This record gives sequence, structure tokens and C-alpha cells, in this order.
Amino acid sequence: MFHGSSLSKHDCNSASEDLKRQKGCEADLAEDDCYEVLGYRFSRCQNYYLMRVPWVWEAIEIWNWKEKGFLPYEGSWLKQPNLYIEIIEFIDKIVSQAKSKAK
Repeated sequence: MFHGSSLSKHDCNSASEDLKRQKGCEADLAEDDCYEVLGYRFSRCQNYYLMRVPWVWEAIEIWNWKEKGFLPYEGSWLKQPNLYIEIIEFIDKIVSQAKSKAK
């Protein structure tokens, strides 16, 4: 099972002001400091998205249900909405990369 807390060991709440600025905890990072994951550009700390963007938790939750064999809509994989499939594939790639790095 995938948990949002496994994405980052960084804690915005206990970080120093300098570290918060470097990571993008409280404001967008400068264009040159933004980071990319699988072709998507991010301008804030990972925890910012986990703590302040409600749909991120929803995406993790639907991914966990998919891992247990449940789909949110009736029908097969091909009958699921495109956005659902894109979210699931994105999280699958992140999890796969994390597992590869852990080896």
C-alpha cells in the first residue's frame, strides 16, 4: 500500500525558514529551482501538495483501491474515465521509480 507520508521525509512544520524557502514549502520556487517528475513540473514542496491539495489524497486513495482490485466505476479498465487512468498510471510510475531506487 502507498501512503503519502512515504513520499518525503521532509517536514515543512519543523523545517528552518531557509529550508522552507529552498524546498518551496510556503511559496513557489524560482523557475530554475522547480523540479520535474515524469515530465510534470512542480514548483512547491511535495508536502505542500500532500497537505494542502485535497485531490492528491483522493488520488492516493483511489490508487490504493486499484491495488486491492477495485475500480471506481462499473466495467473494466477500458471503461474507466481517462483522468482516472492518467492518475493511476502517474502514481504507478512514481511507485515503480521509488522501488527501483530502494534496491
